[in-house]
Amino acid sequence: MIAARPAHGKSTLAINLARSCAVAEGRPVLLFSPQMSRLDIQRRVMSAEGRIPLHHLTHRRPTGDDLQAFTEAMPRVAKAALTVDTTARPDVDAIRSQCHRMRTRGGVDLLIVDTVHELAPARRYDNRYGELEEISRSLKRVARELGIPVVVTAQLNRDPETRPAREPRPSDIRDCGAFEEDADLVVLINRDDVHDPRSPRAGEADLIVAKHRNGPTGRLTVAFQGHLARFIDLAADYTPRV
Repeated sequence: MIAARPAHGKSTLAINLARSCAVAEGRPVLLFSPQMSRLDIQRRVMSAEGRIPLHHLTHRRPTGDDLQAFTEAMPRVAKAALTVDTTARPDVDAIRSQCHRMRTRGGVDLLIVDTVHELAPARRYDNRYGELEEISRSLKRVARELGIPVVVTAQLNRDPETRPAREPRPSDIRDCGAFEEDADLVVLINRDDVHDPRSPRAGEADLIVAKHRNGPTGRLTVAFQGHLARFIDLAADYTPRV
């Protein structure tokens, strides 16, 4: 699970995972994105892969250096086995069915859902907690049934904003504690410059491994390049600022 407050980059990180698996490794990926159009996702993949500023792809035709980068990146992106489904409010049964269809056409090695709060429950519940608990447990069953990793993004509530360092915790996952309980891995994103554009840590992002069922927890500081729709490793000689 990838969780963060709005504008911290959870969709960007999810799409980066999809790109890494589908483009760099050539493995089939299914990405459900009820909030974003297929074109928006394609632009973000191309921006990150070609290192082309996202707003250039959004507002104008590529020219000059952008056109050369676009031409070089397009064959890699075009042959990637990345299937994007933008169905509004799908339920887990629809996601499972799509996975099975992909298995008959060559397989699926990674399922990503961005964001889990946009999924529909299979039946009506009296409260939102019950709906999300069912969704969480159902996605866990899909992962076990298909034997593949399932990565979901989730929103955090406002609690981190009440803390001095705005440090997120797994208990901040919005509306339902079942996500924290069911997830094998919980990664929280924190970026100081979202709250303070003048922060000395502008451009940095902390990926906080807050839960890891089969390994250690910890923190990884990376660079966030929003204009290129990507997270990347910091330079080897870079010293993160505190």
